[in-house]
Amino acid sequence: MKINRLPVVILSSLMLIVSLCPAVQADNDTAEVELRVEIIALPSIITKDAYPITATSALLHGRLNSLGTASPVVVYFEWGTTTAYGFTTKSRTMTKPKTFSRSITGLTPDTTYHFRTVAVGEDGTSYGSDVSFTTRERWWWLKWLW
Repeated sequence: MKINRLPVVILSSLMLIVSLCPAVQADNDTAEVELRVEIIALPSIITKDAYPITATSALLHGRLNSLGTASPVVVYFEWGTTTAYGFTTKSRTMTKPKTFSRSITGLTPDTTYHFRTVAVGEDGTSYGSDVSFTTRERWWWLKWLW
């Protein structure tokens, strides 16, 4: 019997994978078993504030802190008017930790939006925290004329 990549323990962003591989069986019905342990680390990602923000657009910012045990990692933003999001930005492939940004347009003035970062590696997906912002009123700059 062979069991491959059986998840045993999940700690924070680390996953312990155990594989059991039976060896040759002896005459007295005893068997040797080889135990292989593989530690997998998920990518680490942070959602940063959006800026600048206008009535109909915003620039979203995030940071890939670690690739984990995968390379490369694909990053993008999920966004929408609730924490169910509903929209995603174009993805970007990254091979080292650094900041990244994406612009979103066509937003409704004076509306609150939520967004978060997403990092996808070969060993799993990580999500940044939810951050919100409110777009400006359509004619906000007219207030300064009066």
